[in-house]
Amino acid sequence: MRNSRASVLGMFVVITAVIFSGCTSTRYTSTLKPSGDKALQMGDVRFSIVTPGGKPGTPDPFAERSLKLYPNLFTDDWTGVPVLVKIDVKTDSTAGTSAFLTGFFTLGLIPFPGSEKSMYDVETSLVNARGERVPAGKIPFEFDKVSWTTVSSPLGLLPVAGPSDLPRDSISILSADVGTFQKQISKTSDYINDCQIEAVVQALRTADQARLADDYRARKAYLQEVMIDGKPCWSFLDRVFSLKQDRVESYMALIYQDYPKRGVKPLDQVVVARTDGSGRWHPVTGYLHHTRTLTSVSSLMDGGVPARVAVRTIETPPMEDFIDTPDLTSEDGADVLRWSNSVLLEAKNRSMVKILQEESGSELLGLATRIERSILDLNEQAEKAKDRAQAKVEKGQGDPAPDRELSVLCRQRMEILKPILAAVKQSAAGKQ
Repeated sequence: MRNSRASVLGMFVVITAVIFSGCTSTRYTSTLKPSGDKALQMGDVRFSIVTPGGKPGTPDPFAERSLKLYPNLFTDDWTGVPVLVKIDVKTDSTAGTSAFLTGFFTLGLIPFPGSEKSMYDVETSLVNARGERVPAGKIPFEFDKVSWTTVSSPLGLLPVAGPSDLPRDSISILSADVGTFQKQISKTSDYINDCQIEAVVQALRTADQARLADDYRARKAYLQEVMIDGKPCWSFLDRVFSLKQDRVESYMALIYQDYPKRGVKPLDQVVVARTDGSGRWHPVTGYLHHTRTLTSVSSLMDGGVPARVAVRTIETPPMEDFIDTPDLTSEDGADVLRWSNSVLLEAKNRSMVKILQEESGSELLGLATRIERSILDLNEQAEKAKDRAQAKVEKGQGDPAPDRELSVLCRQRMEILKPILAAVKQSAAGKQ
């Protein structure tokens, strides 16, 4: 009798689990499908999908995906012609209508299909040898995800009618776990990325192939071997593109121990040229932060455009190059400031006498103004860093130590600048 009751109870539990477990099935289609041609190439030209403002050495999943799909077309080499990709998407969903029909008319027993249609516009641009953005085309496509779901019958496990570009997903919600849904999301996301990359490839096919070859050769010329601290290194003259200005706004020298790749963080990076807004380029002297001896890097011009880098060992630090406050917005802002403070202190002791003797009164007054502005900026930066640290302590959110360190370094720099300012003003007064 007990065995009979147990069997009935077991059957009831099983039937209830099947009937009242949610079930869903999904199919996927795209109007643009990846070719899968890993041997595809466009002559000798290689391309690199880049994100404006992205930091060298920071992985870009979209760019990494392009390398897997088309290894002979895309590259993580810095010489690859930069490709800018802008993606706009609009979504139209009938999932709500599907859920209403299934629940209201069939009490969750019989599924009605619902669609989530995404319309993509993939706009591709290239950065040419002159640092200009050149539109390559806009390719549209649609990605359609069709699903149906039941909550009180297993009918939702039946495959949704129609074709599917990917293996269909049929899931019993009762037995599914978080990993199941994560795999589904990852599979869908990867396929959409593949379709977007295919749109980029189609746009590249329409570009002027002769000009692309010229741009590729020009970028290869930006790669050179240099000697730093007596050891051979690699440098690449990278152009920093601004989407806001729609053009290259600066040139940056990237220094590597080995052959440079986009996915590898450089040993050092410094701006070596800037534009004045009218389109004219001006060399800027930058300094490497991770060398045994003070080393400067500047750009050599060719036809008014930065063409190569020049690396020099500096015996006596020029004080005027270290008056202005370094950029403190980067992750290593404190390290940069600490290094700059050390060089500024050395410059004060080794270069200031020569400056006071050789500069005119007017030039010294200009230098004094720069120093005063730097002190004001440092004071503001120190107070802001102190306030951020205090806020973190009060809210119990985040580590206040980095902001405290930055505040201390700003005040240290002010203490170095104050005697310089006094000496410069005194010397300027004596030359009036």
